[in-house]
Amino acid sequence: MFRQDGKKAKEKNGPSLKETKVKEPAPTLKEVEEKLSQLELSTVAAASSAAPVEKKKSLLLGRGFNVFLFWSLVLFSVLFSHAPFLQWLLMPVNQFVVMVHEMSHAFVTVLTGGSVNFMTIVSDGAGHGGLTSSRGGLTFLSAQAGYIGETLFGCLLIYLGQFPHWSRRLLYLMGGIILLGTLLFILPGLLHLQQFFAVIGSLIWALLLAFGFFYAGRKLNDVMANILVLFLAVQCTLNSLSLIWILLPHSLGMTGGGFTDATILAKVTFIPAFFWAFSWMVFSVLALFFTLKKTYGAFLFGGSGSKAASDKNATAYVKPKKN
Repeated sequence: MFRQDGKKAKEKNGPSLKETKVKEPAPTLKEVEEKLSQLELSTVAAASSAAPVEKKKSLLLGRGFNVFLFWSLVLFSVLFSHAPFLQWLLMPVNQFVVMVHEMSHAFVTVLTGGSVNFMTIVSDGAGHGGLTSSRGGLTFLSAQAGYIGETLFGCLLIYLGQFPHWSRRLLYLMGGIILLGTLLFILPGLLHLQQFFAVIGSLIWALLLAFGFFYAGRKLNDVMANILVLFLAVQCTLNSLSLIWILLPHSLGMTGGGFTDATILAKVTFIPAFFWAFSWMVFSVLALFFTLKKTYGAFLFGGSGSKAASDKNATAYVKPKKN
């Protein structure tokens, strides 16, 4: 055995592979510039392919689309909300408005030191879309809370509807409030046998509404959630105005009989029911005017027979009569 000298082996076998490898010439300045320009073009192309989606999303959540959406919903509600073919589709929305009205009575009753016997949000067959029977509290405030609360809630939704990213949270919040009102005010009505079936119907509707809001908050995107919030806002405010308009002739004894929030207040204050109905109308119009002035209208303004019926503290949501 012997070890061959490395230098001789190199001479014998010729140059190594490493040495025989031809060195590539360094790229010229022109070639570097061409490669950089190609890379820039490919980057711009990739960005432009994703841009339409982001641009479309930002437009749908933008201020301009939000304003257009609000006034479109107002126009739709004015023209078609009482159309016969939409009555069944709008029934959940109408029940939601009744829930807001009656819960306003109930919460003010509790806040002024009273208690709620029961609350319903279904028709009693006597012209009332819902009833709230209470004990104690300040009737002067609780009787007015229905229509005023309905208007204020609608105006609040109009204001918050300007922020589409909040809409899903608002749906969750409304679902939680409805569920709380169901447990506090509707469920105890099961102890009042005369209202048993009305309470059962109210429980079903209230739970469906609560579940619907939770489901919508979970499944809808920001744009669709914003559409729902604005639609509910429009329905609350317009419904309040239309019902007070119906209440005005009733308070003069021109249509029907039975008790209403205005007649209850008339008995307490000895001031005619028409005065209260008219004052609620003025309040609702002014509240809506100032809300729109600060939000979506800024460009326009420049810058019977039941036990509850005999209860003097029973308040009611008057169901509009069909023509």
